[in-house]
Amino acid sequence: MPCPYHVPDTLTPGGLEQIVREIAGERGTFGASTIAVGSIADRVLAGCTFSSPAERAQARLRIEHEVARLASQVKGLRYLENE
Repeated sequence: MPCPYHVPDTLTPGGLEQIVREIAGERGTFGASTIAVGSIADRVLAGCTFSSPAERAQARLRIEHEVARLASQVKGLRYLENE
């Protein structure tokens, strides 16, 4: 399925929390306390088709920025930027 250039509507604070909980649940207790933003972006983009790697990279970057913005709106979730 093609994906629009805007961040999917599912990426709301509640949608982000659900994705984080799903990924954490799949990992069990080990490794569930830290989830890379790339894993979240991959989950949001699952099933999308892109015309080029650059198009996918742009979509992923938009989602990563949106995750950083939304993280403060989800209780118990913190966004930590890699150095």
